Amino acid sequence: MIKPAYLAALLSMLLAGCASPFSDMLNNKFMNVVQTPQPNLAGLWTGTMGPYLVTMQINPNGSGVSCYEYNGTGGIQRLKVSSDTVFMQDGTKVTVAQKGGQLEVSVPYLGGGSYKFVPDNELAQASLFCADKLK
Repeated sequence: MIKPAYLAALLSMLLAGCASPFSDMLNNKFMNVVQTPQPNLAGLWTGTMGPYLVTMQINPNGSGVSCYEYNGTGGIQRLKVSSDTVFMQDGTKVTVAQKGGQLEVSVPYLGGGSYKFVPDNELAQASLFCADKLK
């Protein structure tokens, strides 16, 4: 049987060099972020991020809301866009780029990943939870 201390050490070595959202969450800079106008990103965008169905509402002034649902549980939080980075109220962040009519969302944590979001101003692709919260 592996002792907890050995397991923790093993996990630390495996994750060394990997960015973790916990650092950003503990050092939450959301209140200090100065949002920048984002007229080209304004609107509703829906995509999947792993098992989550996510909808972001980005306003022309760079403020907005992010909503997600997974397995019947949903959440909603404020966001601010500054340049190409979206900062969530929980301290996490993603980068965004508009490509071919879609929004490419890149996550800098652990395994990272890049996800495609589609325009969804009618909330037709959004989860029922998010469609209800964002209408």
